[in-house]
Amino acid sequence: MPPHPRPLHARTSEARQRLTNRGGANILPNVVASHDIIPLFGRSYFMELLRTGQLPGIQVVPGGVWRCQREAFLEWLGEGQQ
Repeated sequence: MPPHPRPLHARTSEARQRLTNRGGANILPNVVASHDIIPLFGRSYFMELLRTGQLPGIQVVPGGVWRCQREAFLEWLGEGQQ
């Protein structure tokens, strides 16, 4: 039996912790890109969020290139806790 997927709020909580461990939100550029958040979520979960349209911002290239204003991403990351 496959494991049950963790809910979004659990994943965003883990991502916030990873961001804190890496130095906090100030390490992120003003425009956050795919390569900035893949280390926070992992590639497969990032791709799932992208595929299902759950991330804020825009998908520049179908299948992987994504951009978002840092503040909008951080707001979304905080909302995922609910």
